[in-house]
Amino acid sequence: MAQMVKKRRNVRERILSVIINYTEKHDGRSPTYREIGDEAGIDSLGHIAYHLKSLEEKGYIQRDGKKSRSIKVLKYWDGSSMTSPVAAGPKRTIMNVIEKDVQLFANKAFLLPVEGNSMVGDSIFDGDLIIVDPEKQIEDGDIVVATHLNVAGSELGAATVKRFYHVGKSIRLQPSNPEMEPISIDGKDWDREWKLQGKVRAVIHQFY
Repeated sequence: MAQMVKKRRNVRERILSVIINYTEKHDGRSPTYREIGDEAGIDSLGHIAYHLKSLEEKGYIQRDGKKSRSIKVLKYWDGSSMTSPVAAGPKRTIMNVIEKDVQLFANKAFLLPVEGNSMVGDSIFDGDLIIVDPEKQIEDGDIVVATHLNVAGSELGAATVKRFYHVGKSIRLQPSNPEMEPISIDGKDWDREWKLQGKVRAVIHQFY
């Protein structure tokens, strides 16, 4: 019995690892059940669904059963929260780091570290610092910090740095890295689940 429980834990840990790695490589987009199975070496979609349900019940992931690719990782296998700097790549939890020298742009401007390489075409690299102006009006083509709200809709959740565009009734968050795909969001979902934190006004490159 103990061996069976350990085996199940190993499978769930492997599935969680697959989801995290896939999401990081695909700019916040989660894998399908089939893609999870291919990476984790599991042929049965039913087994995958069973383990995902368990991961959700234990608070590791969150799913929207009405949407495809709707798996969100809430914590790592060791129980630590999915928190890190704002991401130009996978969406990450925003850090409110206020610095006095950014007041050149706005009274409420703030400084954020960047993780990832989805904006390299705009010379925003992993480890850089960006100055974000929350008071600046956002227009199509602007580089913005967009935050994905949590389930309650009150606290800030995952954030990403992208170029902002209206496309019909949808919103597109466009990376400037040809190896990464844009994030397309239905207008209703945008109003309910997303918030613009501000426009990127300057980049500070870090040299090591």
